[in-house]
Amino acid sequence: MPNILTESLRLKNLNNLVNTLNTQSVYFSFSGPVTVTNPTQPQDSYGINADVFSDALYLKKITSTNFVNVIPNYGWISGARYQQFDSTVDISTLTTVQSFIPATATATVSGGSLIITVTNPGSGYTSVPSVTFSFGTAVATATISAGSVTAIVITSGNSGYSTAPTISISAPSIIQSTAFDMQPFYVITPQYRVYKCLNNNSGAISTVLPTSISTSASTPAALADGYVWKYMYTLSTIDQEFFYTTNWIPVRYITVNDGSDQWTIQQNAIAGSSPYHGANAVTELGGTNLMVKVRVNGSEGGQIVDTSQYSQIGLVSNPIQTGSYWTSSGGATGPNTLQLAAGHAAAIGATSPQTSYIGYPTVGKNMVILGGRGAGQVNTIAGVTTISGATGAVWFTNNWTITPDNTSVYGVIPNATVLNQTTVLSLATTGTFTVGSNVTGSSSGTTATVVKYDSTNKLLYVTLLSGTGFTVADSVNSVSIIGITQPALTANLGDILYLENRKSIQRYPDQNEDVKVVIEF
Repeated sequence: MPNILTESLRLKNLNNLVNTLNTQSVYFSFSGPVTVTNPTQPQDSYGINADVFSDALYLKKITSTNFVNVIPNYGWISGARYQQFDSTVDISTLTTVQSFIPATATATVSGGSLIITVTNPGSGYTSVPSVTFSFGTAVATATISAGSVTAIVITSGNSGYSTAPTISISAPSIIQSTAFDMQPFYVITPQYRVYKCLNNNSGAISTVLPTSISTSASTPAALADGYVWKYMYTLSTIDQEFFYTTNWIPVRYITVNDGSDQWTIQQNAIAGSSPYHGANAVTELGGTNLMVKVRVNGSEGGQIVDTSQYSQIGLVSNPIQTGSYWTSSGGATGPNTLQLAAGHAAAIGATSPQTSYIGYPTVGKNMVILGGRGAGQVNTIAGVTTISGATGAVWFTNNWTITPDNTSVYGVIPNATVLNQTTVLSLATTGTFTVGSNVTGSSSGTTATVVKYDSTNKLLYVTLLSGTGFTVADSVNSVSIIGITQPALTANLGDILYLENRKSIQRYPDQNEDVKVVIEF
């Protein structure tokens, strides 16, 4: 059956993502050290977590300053025609370029009757056009679908023709008779001001740049070309520099008084009345797209491999630190506690007290229940008892909504801004290694791709391809491994929210770059 997903649903879905970005630990990931010239479509498989994390180079945390709603960028053009806002018109029509092309048709004669063929269906028809003939008694009616003429049916007078008449089909209901495009109903000016078209003077061309900065709720006066533009907001300096592009305009709803024109416009707008324009720029301008942007600064203070290339970016929610897959012994002893199972250190490969590795639950970090009772809940660690293999406990800042029990398993969510996901092998001697080539552990059989080789410090940076991981019993290219620094994150835990494949981008030690994605709902 015919159906639509409404603008309201798209905004709800976007807002759910925004809520995730604001309340959970979400990281921008950089993956793919192997050269890619023709990126393929990413695959959303059940093994996507392991695939992404094993190939990841580094991740950078997203904060509330890293994302914003955006709308397509339509700059004001002198001589263009703009659609006017109409609450009864489909939103997708208002927010895209609409072509208005008169339809054409020809007639042939067969047995004294006319046969009509539509030669150009045209576009932009919102009502059925009239059909006329240069001579004869024929009367015809047009049929339209999706803005185009699909058929012309003669209803009477179709006889006595020896030659075919010329057929005329009226142009789309806008007054012009020639083909033209109409731009969406909003524009941005060179002054970074955004305006909403309330009246387009019956589809006339726009020749006067809107410049008003009135914050009044009253309807603006028409300009000399007959257009009426409502001033919506001016981009802040930060939005101009950080989010504005040739393709996208940031759009916000202001929640606190920041002294901007937009705040005043919002306050003056009256919901449910005629002067409501400007009450919420996000909903009024179709802001159902989200731009997420991060800046990577060189090596991020030595925390990442700065000479590698990447070919895949993504968004990862609530990744789990390496070595922090924990089990519960008896569930909670109180509304905000969690018991730790005796001997669980051995189960995850720890050979010394649990304070010695990265996954140890420390105050200030977040923990997530990964499975069992209460799965999905995230809480912040407020305190930890002494843990060395005997049963201990962790307590949290908030009470559990669903109390965990001995079926619950959980992990520590990192809070670091930058995470290195490469495996770093300390080598006994120098060797020969080529970036992009593969190496295999002599004992473990683990295979990895070389990302960087630091011959001075005898450090080999790799991403894992297969196997359970390197050991100090291994050698690679006949060079013994004497130490291993594990990746920051467990490969198969966390939620992959977004993936995008790109042509390989080479990074350099002094390179700072802004990387952005736009998620469209």
